[in-house]
Amino acid sequence: MSISAPPHSELTIIITRDYKCTAASESYDDFLAALQGLSTQQFESDFNIMIVVGPGDATEITEVTSERFGAKLDVQIIEGPSDRAIDQRNYAYNHVKSRFVLDMDADCVLHPRCLTHLLAAMHSSESVGVVSAITSYGDDSSWRRIASLFDRPYGHLQSLAPTTYLSANCALFRRELLLEHKLRAGPPFTISRSRTEGLISSGVGLFVEPRAIAYHAHNGLKFCHDYHRSAGFAWMYTHPSPQYGLIPNYVVRTLWRDLRLALRQGPRRLHWRDWLLVPAVVLMSRYYRVLGMFDALRGEPRAVGTGFV
Repeated sequence: MSISAPPHSELTIIITRDYKCTAASESYDDFLAALQGLSTQQFESDFNIMIVVGPGDATEITEVTSERFGAKLDVQIIEGPSDRAIDQRNYAYNHVKSRFVLDMDADCVLHPRCLTHLLAAMHSSESVGVVSAITSYGDDSSWRRIASLFDRPYGHLQSLAPTTYLSANCALFRRELLLEHKLRAGPPFTISRSRTEGLISSGVGLFVEPRAIAYHAHNGLKFCHDYHRSAGFAWMYTHPSPQYGLIPNYVVRTLWRDLRLALRQGPRRLHWRDWLLVPAVVLMSRYYRVLGMFDALRGEPRAVGTGFV
Protein backbone atom coordinates (compact mmCIF):
# COMPACT_ATOMS: atom_id res chain seq x y z
CA MET A 1 0.00 0.00 0.00
CA SER A 2 1.43 3.40 -0.94
CA ILE A 3 0.96 6.40 1.32
CA SER A 4 2.06 10.01 1.08
CA ALA A 5 4.47 11.30 3.69
CA PRO A 6 2.98 13.66 6.28
CA PRO A 7 3.84 17.36 6.09
CA HIS A 8 7.39 18.03 7.25
CA SER A 9 7.79 19.27 10.81
CA GLU A 10 10.37 18.80 13.54
CA LEU A 11 8.28 16.12 15.28
CA THR A 12 6.07 13.27 14.15
CA ILE A 13 4.11 11.21 16.69
CA ILE A 14 3.37 7.60 15.69
CA ILE A 15 0.46 6.04 17.59
CA THR A 16 -0.28 2.31 17.49
CA ARG A 17 -2.03 -0.17 19.77
CA ASP A 18 -0.09 -3.11 21.18
CA TYR A 19 -3.09 -4.73 22.81
CA LYS A 20 -6.19 -6.59 21.68
CA CYS A 21 -9.64 -5.10 22.11
CA THR A 22 -12.95 -6.83 22.65
CA ALA A 23 -14.66 -4.29 20.39
CA ALA A 24 -13.54 -1.75 17.83
CA SER A 25 -15.03 1.11 19.83
CA GLU A 26 -12.75 0.32 22.75
CA SER A 27 -9.65 0.93 20.67
CA TYR A 28 -11.13 4.12 19.22
CA ASP A 29 -11.81 5.41 22.72
CA ASP A 30 -8.15 4.97 23.57
CA PHE A 31 -7.04 6.68 20.36
CA LEU A 32 -9.37 9.57 21.08
CA ALA A 33 -8.10 9.91 24.65
CA ALA A 34 -4.53 9.94 23.35
CA LEU A 35 -5.42 12.65 20.82
CA GLN A 36 -7.20 14.67 23.48
CA GLY A 37 -4.00 14.66 25.52
CA LEU A 38 -2.02 15.79 22.48
CA SER A 39 -4.50 18.58 21.76
CA THR A 40 -3.78 20.13 25.17
CA GLN A 41 0.02 20.02 24.93
CA GLN A 42 1.76 23.20 26.05
CA PHE A 43 4.16 22.91 23.13
CA GLU A 44 5.14 25.80 20.90
CA SER A 45 6.40 23.93 17.82
CA ASP A 46 4.30 22.23 15.15
CA PHE A 47 3.96 18.46 15.11
CA ASN A 48 2.03 15.93 13.08
CA ILE A 49 0.47 12.63 14.09
CA MET A 50 0.38 9.29 12.28
CA ILE A 51 -2.15 6.80 13.62
CA VAL A 52 -1.42 3.34 12.23
CA VAL A 53 -4.17 0.72 12.15
CA GLY A 54 -4.67 -2.67 10.55
CA PRO A 55 -5.80 -3.33 6.99
CA GLY A 56 -9.34 -2.12 6.39
CA ASP A 57 -9.61 -0.25 9.70
CA ALA A 58 -8.88 3.30 8.55
CA THR A 59 -12.29 4.51 7.34
CA GLU A 60 -14.23 4.57 10.60
CA ILE A 61 -11.47 5.96 12.78
CA THR A 62 -10.71 8.62 10.15
CA GLU A 63 -14.30 9.84 10.39
CA VAL A 64 -14.21 9.90 14.19
CA THR A 65 -10.89 11.70 14.50
CA SER A 66 -11.73 14.23 11.79
CA GLU A 67 -14.95 15.14 13.54
CA ARG A 68 -13.30 15.55 16.96
CA PHE A 69 -9.86 16.92 16.13
CA GLY A 70 -9.84 18.01 12.51
CA ALA A 71 -9.45 21.68 13.42
CA LYS A 72 -7.00 21.10 16.30
CA LEU A 73 -4.48 18.50 15.21
CA ASP A 74 -2.65 17.43 12.06
CA VAL A 75 -3.64 13.76 12.03
CA GLN A 76 -3.01 11.19 9.31
CA ILE A 77 -4.57 7.73 9.49
CA ILE A 78 -2.69 5.01 7.63
CA GLU A 79 -3.22 1.28 7.27
CA GLY A 80 -0.27 -0.91 8.10
CA PRO A 81 0.53 -4.20 6.36
CA SER A 82 -0.95 -6.29 9.20
CA ASP A 83 -2.72 -6.10 12.55
CA ARG A 84 0.55 -6.49 14.45
CA ALA A 85 1.85 -3.32 16.09
CA ILE A 86 5.44 -4.25 15.28
CA ASP A 87 4.66 -4.31 11.55
CA GLN A 88 2.65 -1.11 11.79
CA ARG A 89 5.44 0.79 13.53
CA ASN A 90 8.16 -0.41 11.19
CA TYR A 91 5.94 0.52 8.25
CA ALA A 92 5.38 4.01 9.62
CA TYR A 93 9.11 4.59 10.21
CA ASN A 94 9.70 4.37 6.46
CA HIS A 95 7.30 7.23 5.78
CA VAL A 96 8.36 9.75 8.41
CA LYS A 97 10.36 12.80 7.32
CA SER A 98 10.59 14.64 10.63
CA ARG A 99 13.86 15.00 12.48
CA PHE A 100 12.40 13.46 15.63
CA VAL A 101 9.84 10.68 16.06
CA LEU A 102 7.80 9.87 19.16
CA ASP A 103 6.73 6.24 19.47
CA MET A 104 3.51 6.22 21.50
CA ASP A 105 0.92 3.64 22.55
CA ALA A 106 -2.75 4.35 21.94
CA ASP A 107 -3.61 3.63 25.58
CA CYS A 108 -1.42 6.45 26.91
CA VAL A 109 -2.31 10.08 27.63
CA LEU A 110 0.56 12.55 27.83
CA HIS A 111 1.04 15.12 30.56
CA PRO A 112 0.45 18.62 29.07
CA ARG A 113 4.19 19.42 29.15
CA CYS A 114 5.44 15.99 28.11
CA LEU A 115 6.44 17.01 24.57
CA THR A 116 8.13 20.18 25.82
CA HIS A 117 10.34 18.23 28.23
CA LEU A 118 11.17 15.51 25.69
CA LEU A 119 12.21 17.95 22.96
CA ALA A 120 14.18 20.10 25.39
CA ALA A 121 16.10 17.00 26.46
CA MET A 122 16.75 16.01 22.86
CA HIS A 123 18.05 19.49 22.02
CA SER A 124 20.28 19.62 25.10
CA SER A 125 23.09 17.65 23.44
CA GLU A 126 23.93 15.85 20.21
CA SER A 127 24.89 12.87 22.37
CA VAL A 128 21.21 12.34 23.25
CA GLY A 129 19.88 9.78 20.79
CA VAL A 130 16.70 8.63 22.54
CA VAL A 131 14.73 10.19 25.39
CA SER A 132 12.25 8.03 27.26
CA ALA A 133 9.27 9.43 29.09
CA ILE A 134 8.26 7.77 32.35
CA THR A 135 5.06 5.77 32.52
CA SER A 136 2.56 6.20 35.33
CA TYR A 137 -0.82 4.65 35.99
CA GLY A 138 -1.98 7.79 37.77
CA ASP A 139 -2.80 8.28 41.44
CA ASP A 140 -6.58 8.18 41.58
CA SER A 141 -6.80 4.79 43.33
CA SER A 142 -4.75 2.58 45.65
CA TRP A 143 -4.29 0.03 42.88
CA ARG A 144 -2.86 2.60 40.46
CA ARG A 145 -0.58 4.21 43.02
CA ILE A 146 0.86 0.87 44.11
CA ALA A 147 1.31 -0.33 40.53
CA SER A 148 3.03 2.93 39.58
CA LEU A 149 5.40 2.60 42.52
CA PHE A 150 6.54 -0.98 41.88
CA ASP A 151 6.11 -1.36 38.12
CA ARG A 152 7.37 2.11 37.12
CA PRO A 153 9.94 3.03 39.81
CA TYR A 154 11.28 6.37 38.59
CA GLY A 155 10.22 8.48 41.56
CA HIS A 156 13.80 9.06 42.72
CA LEU A 157 14.78 10.95 39.54
CA GLN A 158 14.53 14.73 39.40
CA SER A 159 16.03 15.57 36.02
CA LEU A 160 17.34 14.08 32.77
CA ALA A 161 19.45 10.99 33.48
CA PRO A 162 21.17 8.20 31.52
CA THR A 163 19.24 4.94 31.33
CA THR A 164 19.47 1.41 29.98
CA TYR A 165 15.68 1.04 29.81
CA LEU A 166 13.39 2.74 27.32
CA SER A 167 9.66 2.98 27.75
CA ALA A 168 7.88 1.20 24.93
CA ASN A 169 4.86 3.38 25.67
CA CYS A 170 6.42 6.76 24.96
CA ALA A 171 9.97 7.44 23.76
CA LEU A 172 11.43 10.10 21.47
CA PHE A 173 13.97 9.02 18.83
CA ARG A 174 16.15 10.68 16.27
CA ARG A 175 14.61 9.46 13.01
CA GLU A 176 17.76 7.82 11.65
CA LEU A 177 18.00 5.61 14.73
CA LEU A 178 14.53 4.18 14.14
CA LEU A 179 15.48 3.29 10.59
CA GLU A 180 18.70 1.64 11.76
CA HIS A 181 17.10 -0.17 14.69
CA LYS A 182 13.71 -1.40 13.60
CA LEU A 183 11.63 -3.65 15.81
CA ARG A 184 12.13 -7.40 15.48
CA ALA A 185 9.49 -10.01 16.22
CA GLY A 186 9.66 -11.84 19.53
CA PRO A 187 7.67 -12.92 22.59
CA PRO A 188 5.91 -10.37 24.81
CA PHE A 189 8.23 -7.94 26.62
CA THR A 190 11.29 -8.88 24.53
CA ILE A 191 10.65 -6.76 21.42
CA SER A 192 11.39 -3.33 22.85
CA ARG A 193 14.21 -4.70 25.01
CA SER A 194 15.89 -6.23 21.95
CA ARG A 195 15.92 -2.84 20.21
CA THR A 196 17.21 -1.13 23.36
CA GLU A 197 20.11 -3.57 23.59
CA GLY A 198 20.92 -2.92 19.93
CA LEU A 199 20.99 0.83 20.58
CA ILE A 200 23.27 0.36 23.60
CA SER A 201 25.62 -1.86 21.60
CA SER A 202 25.83 0.86 18.95
CA GLY A 203 26.84 3.44 21.55
CA VAL A 204 23.65 5.49 21.32
CA GLY A 205 23.00 7.81 24.24
CA LEU A 206 19.81 6.73 26.02
CA PHE A 207 18.18 9.03 28.58
CA VAL A 208 15.05 9.23 30.68
CA GLU A 209 13.26 12.52 31.42
CA PRO A 210 11.22 12.12 34.64
CA ARG A 211 9.25 15.33 34.01
CA ALA A 212 7.86 13.84 30.79
CA ILE A 213 4.99 11.62 31.95
CA ALA A 214 2.78 9.26 29.96
CA TYR A 215 -0.31 8.08 31.84
CA HIS A 216 -0.97 4.47 30.86
CA ALA A 217 -4.36 2.77 31.06
CA HIS A 218 -4.67 0.18 33.84
CA ASN A 219 -7.76 -1.97 33.82
CA GLY A 220 -7.21 -3.89 37.01
CA LEU A 221 -6.47 -7.53 37.66
CA LYS A 222 -6.32 -8.67 34.04
CA PHE A 223 -3.73 -6.05 33.20
CA CYS A 224 -1.73 -7.03 36.28
CA HIS A 225 -1.83 -10.68 35.19
CA ASP A 226 -0.81 -9.97 31.60
CA TYR A 227 1.92 -7.50 32.55
CA HIS A 228 3.66 -9.60 35.18
CA ARG A 229 3.22 -12.97 33.50
CA SER A 230 4.67 -11.53 30.30
CA ALA A 231 7.52 -9.93 32.26
CA GLY A 232 8.32 -13.22 33.97
CA PHE A 233 8.27 -15.03 30.64
CA ALA A 234 10.62 -12.47 29.08
CA TRP A 235 13.07 -12.60 31.99
CA MET A 236 13.44 -16.37 31.76
CA TYR A 237 13.26 -16.46 27.95
CA THR A 238 16.15 -14.02 27.58
CA HIS A 239 18.30 -15.50 30.35
CA PRO A 240 21.50 -17.08 28.97
CA SER A 241 20.93 -20.27 31.05
CA PRO A 242 17.19 -20.67 31.71
CA GLN A 243 16.39 -23.22 34.41
CA TYR A 244 13.94 -23.77 37.26
CA GLY A 245 16.69 -23.23 39.83
CA LEU A 246 16.80 -19.52 38.99
CA ILE A 247 13.28 -18.88 40.24
CA PRO A 248 13.81 -18.89 44.06
CA ASN A 249 16.74 -16.48 43.78
CA TYR A 250 14.72 -14.19 41.51
CA VAL A 251 11.77 -14.13 43.91
CA VAL A 252 13.92 -13.36 46.96
CA ARG A 253 15.98 -10.74 45.14
CA THR A 254 13.00 -8.90 43.70
CA LEU A 255 11.05 -9.02 46.96
CA TRP A 256 14.06 -7.41 48.68
CA ARG A 257 14.19 -4.81 45.91
CA ASP A 258 10.49 -4.02 46.35
CA LEU A 259 10.90 -3.71 50.12
CA ARG A 260 13.69 -1.17 49.71
CA LEU A 261 11.69 0.67 47.07
CA ALA A 262 8.66 0.84 49.35
CA LEU A 263 10.73 2.21 52.23
CA ARG A 264 12.45 4.83 50.06
CA GLN A 265 9.61 6.07 47.89
CA GLY A 266 6.44 4.74 49.51
CA PRO A 267 6.04 7.46 52.17
CA ARG A 268 6.06 10.08 49.42
CA ARG A 269 4.01 8.27 46.75
CA LEU A 270 1.44 6.20 48.66
CA HIS A 271 -1.49 7.10 50.90
CA TRP A 272 -1.59 5.55 54.34
CA ARG A 273 -4.43 3.19 53.41
CA ASP A 274 -2.47 1.91 50.39
CA TRP A 275 -0.03 0.15 52.69
CA LEU A 276 -2.74 -2.36 53.65
CA LEU A 277 -2.78 -3.62 50.06
CA VAL A 278 0.96 -3.50 49.32
CA PRO A 279 1.83 -7.04 50.56
CA ALA A 280 -1.00 -8.62 48.55
CA VAL A 281 -0.15 -6.74 45.35
CA VAL A 282 3.56 -7.53 45.62
CA LEU A 283 2.98 -11.23 46.27
CA MET A 284 0.38 -11.48 43.52
CA SER A 285 2.69 -9.87 40.98
CA ARG A 286 5.49 -12.23 41.95
CA TYR A 287 3.14 -15.23 41.57
CA TYR A 288 2.22 -14.12 38.04
CA ARG A 289 5.88 -13.64 37.16
CA VAL A 290 6.71 -17.15 38.33
CA LEU A 291 3.89 -18.49 36.16
CA GLY A 292 5.45 -16.64 33.23
CA MET A 293 8.82 -18.22 33.98
CA PHE A 294 7.22 -21.66 33.95
CA ASP A 295 5.65 -20.76 30.59
CA ALA A 296 9.08 -19.86 29.19
CA LEU A 297 10.71 -23.05 30.44
CA ARG A 298 7.89 -25.08 28.88
CA GLY A 299 7.96 -23.06 25.67
CA GLU A 300 4.34 -21.96 26.15
CA PRO A 301 3.84 -18.17 26.18
CA ARG A 302 0.27 -17.78 27.44
CA ALA A 303 -0.08 -14.17 28.53
CA VAL A 304 -1.19 -11.90 25.72
CA GLY A 305 -1.94 -8.24 25.75
CA THR A 306 1.23 -6.17 25.85
CA GLY A 307 3.96 -7.20 23.51
CA PHE A 308 6.24 -4.16 23.64
CA VAL A 309 6.60 -3.06 27.25
